Amino acid sequence: MKKFLALTITLMMIVTGLTAVVSAGSYDGEFQGLTLEKFRYYDAAEVFNAGVSQRGYGASQDGKYLFGGFLAGTRAVVKFDAKSGDPLGAFNTSDEYPKGITTDDRGNLYVGLLNVDNKDYISIAVVNMDTMQEVTRLKVDVGSGKVGVNGICVSNVDGKYTLYAMVNYDYNRLYAIDVTDVNSMKVESFTELEAITGVAGGEGQYMDADNDGYIYLSAFLNKGASKGDSILKIDPAAGKVVASVDCKECYGISHYGEYVAASTYNGAESCVYIFDAETLEEVSQIITADAEHAAFTGVTMYQNRIVVAEQNFNNQSGFWTVEGLNLPDEIVVEEVVETPAADDAAVSAPQTFDAGVIAAVAAVISAAGYAVSKKSR
Repeated sequence: MKKFLALTITLMMIVTGLTAVVSAGSYDGEFQGLTLEKFRYYDAAEVFNAGVSQRGYGASQDGKYLFGGFLAGTRAVVKFDAKSGDPLGAFNTSDEYPKGITTDDRGNLYVGLLNVDNKDYISIAVVNMDTMQEVTRLKVDVGSGKVGVNGICVSNVDGKYTLYAMVNYDYNRLYAIDVTDVNSMKVESFTELEAITGVAGGEGQYMDADNDGYIYLSAFLNKGASKGDSILKIDPAAGKVVASVDCKECYGISHYGEYVAASTYNGAESCVYIFDAETLEEVSQIITADAEHAAFTGVTMYQNRIVVAEQNFNNQSGFWTVEGLNLPDEIVVEEVVETPAADDAAVSAPQTFDAGVIAAVAAVISAAGYAVSKKSR
């Protein structure tokens, strides 16, 4: 029995080591040798006369719908079928610009709006994804002067939903808004971007959040770009940058599992970069099949697909895609530890494991236990 316990402990130590290996860059190979292919393009009439300047972009968490925020024409958020690309409906924003778009895992669509005069305040509208009708909205008074909103994103940490909004122009601030109950949304706090980055005159662009509370932001930090020049991983609770990487003309951001995708607003050289979400080390660059594009705005990454939004090329807006990824759903195993004594108490914590490693090690432990018990008879 002692031999079995010793072997079990040894194998558990091996599991811990293997977990560290598989949890960092486990699926880097999925992003090698990929090419963005043109998916679907539209002229203004096809998108309810919303124009062709598709700046805002988002997608439903289940991958069924894409949402484009159009800044010209009738100004609207257009809903597209993600599989066919067909336009399905629109939320008309009238005299407001729909630049920020995000969704949550409860099926809510959020739209960050700036008024036509770019003055004093922004608004966050909650829209019914099925009907594309507004449910409620929150007006956020920022201050006197030119005010806009770029990216918005929602984080769900233990059932608390926080919407982050990146305000720009005369004020460069990261707002935190409690949207746990969308019918009683409230601003919790804001932090000046300069206080987070230590760089004066910087501007935040688009962003995404994970469910550990981190934000991934494309930012302009005075490094010579016209849009963004840096990807930042931010701990909003601490108000600081925990990782960063230079990325020329970065704009759209999407987080999935171990990875972050960033689209670039860089003319015919626009592309998508993939970074490790923990360290922001570059994993891959994904280029297009041809140069028939002008500027990528948003990006979303799923288990099996990447979708990129095109703002305006030859008076059309559209989407590019990468199909056939094979990323995993995250598997979280609760490690239960019995407390042997008060002074040696161990605290259990969720651990993320690769399913193959768990199965293999479990089989070895089971076989070892059988061999030891058989020998001791």
